[in-house]
Amino acid sequence: MSLPLEDFYEDIIGKAQRGLGISDTDLLAQSELTSEQLQQAHDGICEEETARKLATALNLGAEALIACGQKSWHPSISSLPEHFWQLTTDYQDIMTVNAYVAAHPDTREALIFDSGADAQPILDILEQNDLQAVALLITHSHGDHVVEVPRLKQELAIPVYAVENGAECDHTFTWGNTLTLAGFEIECRRTSGHAADGTTFAFNLGGQSIAITGDALFAGSMGGANDHWREALTNTRKNILSLPDTTLCCPGHGPVTSVALEKQNNPFFA
Repeated sequence: MSLPLEDFYEDIIGKAQRGLGISDTDLLAQSELTSEQLQQAHDGICEEETARKLATALNLGAEALIACGQKSWHPSISSLPEHFWQLTTDYQDIMTVNAYVAAHPDTREALIFDSGADAQPILDILEQNDLQAVALLITHSHGDHVVEVPRLKQELAIPVYAVENGAECDHTFTWGNTLTLAGFEIECRRTSGHAADGTTFAFNLGGQSIAITGDALFAGSMGGANDHWREALTNTRKNILSLPDTTLCCPGHGPVTSVALEKQNNPFFA
């Protein structure tokens, strides 16, 4: 069953407005909307003329924003590659969060990306497929992505890799490095902005290019970055959307998408 999109029309408008530091008063002046029209947009009501004016004022792709408002787009990823799993768990009854497992078909060794809110599905996948986990890699250190790191370390006795030292980090790396783990060559790409330590892990599995993006990029949206908006946009364009169009983008929340789909349908980048 496909996951719903992480963000709605009103979420995208709000993220863009906060990121650009534009008040409602300024947005009304720039967009030439009425207060009622802007309030409707904030309430999730999508009127095409309003959406186009907001897209211009907020540097968003108009067609992509309208499609989001009309709920007419969802990434068309029907299945994931063999030996790769997306595991979605509930975090504090307020959201769902994704973790991922990638297994090398020859070695049967596996990598874990983020911990999710509950480590049990990860442990189940390893056991059901007779896999040996060798490392846990962290996209960023926000609580919903690392809350189960201590449990995974204790039960699997594996090292944790992150871009900067933390209480549960055993090995650090520098953005631009390539890690060789479990038979994979993993590029560590800088995608800070939403989080200071934001990292995207890019690798190849059975001929399929995969990018674990954390909260730098969602299907049709991105993580909030109120204080580092330009940084977030620049890093995502440079270090995620520069990957091959067929690359699967595997976010920290919501469904899996692709570089090509995000170039065409993400209001922040379309």
